[in-house]
Amino acid sequence: MAGAEVSPVDLRECDADGGEGGGSNETYAVFEAIGFRSHWWDSFRVSNRAEVYRVWEAMKRAFPTVPNSSYYVMIEALAKLKDFEGLKKWFEDWESRFSRYDVRLATSMISCYLSEDMLEEAELVLDRAVKRSEDPLATARERFMVYFLKKLF
Repeated sequence: MAGAEVSPVDLRECDADGGEGGGSNETYAVFEAIGFRSHWWDSFRVSNRAEVYRVWEAMKRAFPTVPNSSYYVMIEALAKLKDFEGLKKWFEDWESRFSRYDVRLATSMISCYLSEDMLEEAELVLDRAVKRSEDPLATARERFMVYFLKKLF
């Protein structure tokens, strides 16, 4: 499905098929269909907020246990849409359910907040991540360093 153009009608047919599994491959395929290009780590082209939410809800109904990687894809999509209310909602949803703390999600949230000069929100995410993770959060801390260095110049 990489790079394929898929209409909302095609997505509804995918929803009806149900599918098997529940892993992140299904998430990547579905989000690619609504605007992501190539792979989830490439530049995203997301333009339809309603479709992002519709597909996410359909996936959650189909697969009650959502992996961290799927939350990561959703958070990246919402960041591209600059949907800060949605970002906060899905991040908090993930924080209430995670089985293993994934620093990628916290780092993504921090990056998004800092890109919009939302320093206090980014600091809150970092504080919670420090309390919940054994990871040194080097990439998240780097995001803060870059943010402050850009402010200097």
